[in-house]
Amino acid sequence: MLSKESSKNEIAWSIGEYIPKAEIETAFKASLPEPRGIAPNQPAPGSDSGRYWKLFGLLSLIALLLQIGFVAGAKNQRAIQHSLTLAPNEATQSWSSEPFSIEGRRGNIAIRQNADVSNNWVYFDMALINTADGTVHKVGREVSYYSGYDSDGSWTEGSKNDEAFLSDIPPGQYVLEIDAESATDHKDTLFATVAVYRDVPLWANFWALELLLLCFPLLAWWRSWGFEVKRWAESDHPKVTSSGDD
Repeated sequence: MLSKESSKNEIAWSIGEYIPKAEIETAFKASLPEPRGIAPNQPAPGSDSGRYWKLFGLLSLIALLLQIGFVAGAKNQRAIQHSLTLAPNEATQSWSSEPFSIEGRRGNIAIRQNADVSNNWVYFDMALINTADGTVHKVGREVSYYSGYDSDGSWTEGSKNDEAFLSDIPPGQYVLEIDAESATDHKDTLFATVAVYRDVPLWANFWALELLLLCFPLLAWWRSWGFEVKRWAESDHPKVTSSGDD
């Protein structure tokens, strides 16, 4: 710390170095009271947050390379696909597939739906049933799409596509049951497609890991920032001011 002391006839500059309490006690073989507050030149704990960002970048790169490998190795193989048609004013339609095989290793299943809705909706109540042990995996999804014009111009809401995921599904023989439902007063024929895919590449785990890794450099930065706020709190230039400050 560079400090300046001045009097009427003299100006003295001095350089000060912060010495931790433990070092002073060791040098003078004395016991000192605990320091209060934060000294102007006291080093902040974990102030080298740059190393955390570098480590975050390195681990993120490794995670990205691993994720690319997982994506490249994923089969993304279609097991079954079926088209549904809801005639005008027809509210519901049910369908049950013939048994089909899900092969390979235990893994995830994606059920993808598409419907040519316009200012309308279709709700899919689906059940994937294991024919060997009767295990049922149920999922309900809605596909809706709306569009129009207002004072701000054109607008859209929703999507004509949707995707539902089931995790840790073992290989075997399965049946897919679908109950599709729409508004009773739709005037146009609604066409919809439901397809089941196995071993689908997912990015959700990668982004979850990125958020977890990001916590460490952010925590280091937050600790350093809080320390600096306390350091400058009693100075003429505090980092955080309130309405009660002069």
